Amino acid sequence: MIPVLVVEQKNPFEAMKRSVGILRKTWGESLVANFGIGMIVFLIMIPIILLIVAGGFIIASGNALLGGVLIATGFILILLVSLVSSALHSILIATIYLFAAEDKVPEQFDRDLIAHAFRQK
Repeated sequence: MIPVLVVEQKNPFEAMKRSVGILRKTWGESLVANFGIGMIVFLIMIPIILLIVAGGFIIASGNALLGGVLIATGFILILLVSLVSSALHSILIATIYLFAAEDKVPEQFDRDLIAHAFRQK
């Protein structure tokens, strides 16, 4: 709904209707793309979570300083990965919107790649 509000400058009710129409048109593409980002983020998070768990074990073994550093580093990394993931998600949603609504592809993207990745329903 946000891209419709910003780009098309519609009121909230019109933006909702337009967003639903675009979502129906490209729901498969959105789902697959979001799943792809989610899978990559999940795979990146596994070692970070293991770092936090290792920090907990190190604290339990008596080295609180090293364990605390590992845990703090893990949480900072989770925040950074979450920020990057959120930015990628926003870029993806905007690209899907532009392609579905206006048949345009941002100049930073390859048109053929986007056209083959997002088949119209």
